[in-house]
Amino acid sequence: HVRTAAADGPPGADRAAVLVAQLERSTIGDAAAVERVLREDVLGPEHPAVALVDEDVRDAAADVLADASVGSWAAAVLPPLVHRQLTGPFGVATATGVPTVPELDLGPATGELSELLTGLRTLDGAGRARWLAAVDAGRAERRPWATAMHEASWAAHVSGRTRTLATAQLLAVRAFVDAGFDTTAAALGAWNAVAGCVQGIVMGDLLGADALAVLFASSAYRPTPQPRDVPDLR
Repeated sequence: HVRTAAADGPPGADRAAVLVAQLERSTIGDAAAVERVLREDVLGPEHPAVALVDEDVRDAAADVLADASVGSWAAAVLPPLVHRQLTGPFGVATATGVPTVPELDLGPATGELSELLTGLRTLDGAGRARWLAAVDAGRAERRPWATAMHEASWAAHVSGRTRTLATAQLLAVRAFVDAGFDTTAAALGAWNAVAGCVQGIVMGDLLGADALAVLFASSAYRPTPQPRDVPDLR
């Protein structure tokens, strides 16, 4: 467990280094949880394709996607043969031209979010270094990042935009990987910085200036200032 990682490490080990190493190896949930999120949340009744295909087609597609998701999620610990069996059908589907990048339509935030994700995908070594330097600077200031993230998530919940925000975060995961960030960078805070930017962009019209400042502060991304009329969501 992350809370006991430092205590479980070798004597004299640096606590921060032990925690980072623990985060690199840790996972959130298990394979069953990954599959449940895919089948019930991503491909649930709100998915636009649900009404467009027959139930047997939808179930077969869900099987392919679920196997590929679990295979990718557990790739580091799966035997190569098992990994190929799980991800192979999805690979065949994408090789035949099945679109894997959906048209991004997340309302007013679409343009700015696309700018962030495109910028991430084109990062080079110097660009990644700028993000990590911003993360280090933000960590030193001990900003209330978790509180700001919760505020944005609550705003998504009460405004009926939870699915929109979740979609944006999943797209950001892909851009994060395409950017060349590794698990060490993620554990050191680069992913938190990206996730904070996504929360700020997608829910910015419902957040106050203080929360937005925290969400963007630990990143190398700087949004274009826009006037906002923030309602009371309490």
